[in-house]
Amino acid sequence: MNRFAGGSSCKAAETYRASLPSRFRVEAANLAALTGWSDGEIERRMSKTGQPLRDKN
Repeated sequence: MNRFAGGSSCKAAETYRASLPSRFRVEAANLAALTGWSDGEIERRMSKTGQPLRDKN
């Protein structure tokens, strides 16, 4: 997935950004199931590329 990285302050943008960590978790689970890679390694790599699996709060 290519996430939108531009600026926006509308309600839809806030909702979209709030949905990203849960979407990334689904992607990570799919990747682990397909490859057998460890959850920790996937999480580390995704976090390095701006795809955190956890909310920043």
